[in-house]
Amino acid sequence: MTSHNVVKVLAQHDEHEFKHETSMKQTFLCLVCLIILIVSQNTSAQFPGLGTSEILPVDAAFRFGYLEEDAGITLFWQVQPGYFLYRDKIAVLMDGTEIDLQLAEGRWYLDETFGRVRVLDGYVSTGIPRARRKVSVHYQGCAERGYCYPPQVEEIISAK
Repeated sequence: MTSHNVVKVLAQHDEHEFKHETSMKQTFLCLVCLIILIVSQNTSAQFPGLGTSEILPVDAAFRFGYLEEDAGITLFWQVQPGYFLYRDKIAVLMDGTEIDLQLAEGRWYLDETFGRVRVLDGYVSTGIPRARRKVSVHYQGCAERGYCYPPQVEEIISAK
């Protein structure tokens, strides 16, 4: 065997080693990616709030509005699916005095913080008398995945 042939055989051997080493690295990288994917799917199943879906901003989760008419003011919320308002946390104050509200009964919900409470979801509305004074609307709600928003206050200024 000539020295040229020995160099050729060594070069082929080194090329084969390099291909084998590269193949092993690629296989190892694929296994690591697969493990990360499995762990992230498990984490999402155990902790739904950590998955790809995000918690909506409060204004998007509970779209508040009001309609002023001669007979009074209709307050309404469009509560997004997967979210709810605490029925007993909805309050309206006129010049600092709370007024009685007629709200839907809602459904029972077992809350980690407040215990068994009534909650409202979907379209929620109530009417209040027309006012020429300061009106503040208070409410609080949560995502069913466990995230609760701080209490909210909306100020209404009568146009009439």
